[in-house]
Amino acid sequence: MKDNNLVKSSMNAGAILGLVMVAFTVVLYVLNLTTSKSLNLLFYVFIVAGLYISIKHYGKEQLNGFLTYKISLKYGILVSFFASVILAFFTYVLYKLIDPDLINKLKELQIEEMLKRGITEDQIEYMQDSSIFKMMLSPGMIAISSLFTYTIVGALLSLIVSYFTKSKQPNGFDQAMNEIN
Repeated sequence: MKDNNLVKSSMNAGAILGLVMVAFTVVLYVLNLTTSKSLNLLFYVFIVAGLYISIKHYGKEQLNGFLTYKISLKYGILVSFFASVILAFFTYVLYKLIDPDLINKLKELQIEEMLKRGITEDQIEYMQDSSIFKMMLSPGMIAISSLFTYTIVGALLSLIVSYFTKSKQPNGFDQAMNEIN
């Protein structure tokens, strides 16, 4: 029963976090800032805040305030996964249907980064002609990589957030003493 509540609650929290991430992506897209690295770092702030709030809420509402590190971590990873599914779906729709030309902007950005790193234009041209390069910049692969990336990032951030959200199980003696005072 507890695992069922854990999954259901993490789905709901993941849906909320995923929608917040999608909304932020839409704002960046509308403002033509999707390739801004500094603003994309704000994404991680949303993830950390979403994980912290959802884990604390789950501990308070479902577990009477008692939340072990293990349960907190498990819950955070599940929330991250469900949020990533929503974001991956939106990413696919964005690159496939809404703005297919956005992939060309990504290619240009990657080429600029490669040139900055000292890769020659011949090497870049050779990479662009490879089937792997073309496959990796398809809407489906971008969505799949988004799913894995944000699940892993969420899991790593959950390791940290869980340290701050865990709580001790109250022992009977301390509770009895608190009732006396």
